[in-house]
Amino acid sequence: MNWQNWVLGVLTGTGVMTGLASWLGKIWASRILEKDRAKYKTQVESFLEDLRTCHNKELFVHRLQFEKEFETYKNLWKASLVFARVASKFRSIQVGAFEGPVEIQAELQKASKAFMDTIYDNRPFYAPQVYGVAKKILYLAQDVARDDDLSRQLEAKDSTTVKRTERILQISSDNEERLNQINALIDNLCVAIREQVWSTKNGP
Repeated sequence: MNWQNWVLGVLTGTGVMTGLASWLGKIWASRILEKDRAKYKTQVESFLEDLRTCHNKELFVHRLQFEKEFETYKNLWKASLVFARVASKFRSIQVGAFEGPVEIQAELQKASKAFMDTIYDNRPFYAPQVYGVAKKILYLAQDVARDDDLSRQLEAKDSTTVKRTERILQISSDNEERLNQINALIDNLCVAIREQVWSTKNGP
């Protein structure tokens, strides 16, 4: 074998080895790429599933929150109307059948307890601004009942003085103003509840 044939053989062998190495390299690269692709696909699918699960949990929690809040607002609104209706019986001029002070006081006490329980028992489950309006209504009506009771005590005394008469008239005037405020606050409560219900409904 002369040197030319030897060189030719070496070059041919090198070419074959290079081609074989290139072919094997492509196969291994393809396999590695496919393996990585499968791994990343699994990771992406797992990530998407986690996102879907998280989203579903948020939707579930949001729905529970909305249902609880909506139920609270329904009960609060109903109790506030009953409470305001009873409180209005303390006006100096009553509309409808006349009720005695004892009956009205008892009725207000019952309505007050129902309204108060609804306000405080559900406090964590509804908006602070709704709670604030409801509490003002409660306090005003309680003030009306307290001052009305004081006025009746003054009227029941044996002697009548100008000062006592003026005090009774002042109490009556203050209570009329409070009852007007209660009516306005009932409207505010309606608006506050409506805003909260719609903002919660259109949430996440």
